Amino acid sequence: MEQSQLVKDFVESYYKAQQHLDASRVDSARKQYYLLLDIYSKLMKTNMDEFQRELAYDQITKVFNRIKEVQKGTTKMPLNIIVAGVLIIVFSIIVALNPGIVGLTTFQDEISQPVTLVFENTTVSTGMLKQVPLSFAISGKFEGESAKVFLEHKEQLVLVFDTEQVALDDEGKFTKSCLDTCTLNDFEGVVAKLFVEVINGRLEVNELIYHIERTENQPPEWIGESKDFAVKGKTIIDLSKQFKDPEGDELVFLSTTEDGIDIRVERNQMIIIPKAGVTGDKIITVIASDLGKLTKIPITLKVS
Repeated sequence: MEQSQLVKDFVESYYKAQQHLDASRVDSARKQYYLLLDIYSKLMKTNMDEFQRELAYDQITKVFNRIKEVQKGTTKMPLNIIVAGVLIIVFSIIVALNPGIVGLTTFQDEISQPVTLVFENTTVSTGMLKQVPLSFAISGKFEGESAKVFLEHKEQLVLVFDTEQVALDDEGKFTKSCLDTCTLNDFEGVVAKLFVEVINGRLEVNELIYHIERTENQPPEWIGESKDFAVKGKTIIDLSKQFKDPEGDELVFLSTTEDGIDIRVERNQMIIIPKAGVTGDKIITVIASDLGKLTKIPITLKVS
């Protein structure tokens, strides 16, 4: 599983655990915590940078501590879950002390481009790609006798899909077929010219999948008008209006905490609840990550 998907699964699992705790569903929170540990252990084997590892560990710890607090006077957390948490913490320390364990180089990005192409006979079709492809694959569905799809490359036809070589599921669907196009050397341009041969059937192509050369990823940018925020009672700050990503990547948000205020981040919303009698300036750090790079911005919460 790719790092970006693991991060998304981790964030989703973290939110679910917090929601279970908010609703006092301790058993469900414990199960979600165990799932969170499993995803976290997989993340530790990716090229995630050290600061993001620390953030992920911080989220794990928050859930664990909340479960402990809720469980005071009730059934304790099962020993096997505690042991799993300890083992993961130990592994994290080993990774931090031996950064060479984790590679930091990534070479390609995969693009999945939705399309709606239907073929019922032999024809030629063209598709515009976003960038020059390093590979080329298609996903879709076929019903009938046989079908083949070729991609024109260097004045030759290279086989992408063939019903005699690609396994179809019970509904005739196939995913990421790239028989001879899983690697393309020196593809020219961004136009994919497809030669399609269909015999007594119907071929639907709903996705073009290809890899492109990874360009230097830029970190998220702060676009907020001010780094000072007035807080009076429960306050919600939309972090998606404070950050943007130069490449338009989806952002994940986190924040530090401060004494006297409760802070949690749900999706793009940072929810701030001051404790009774607390006033004054509170400085915290908000973090935006595009799953590749992150930006840390200190902000001041003016509690009144």
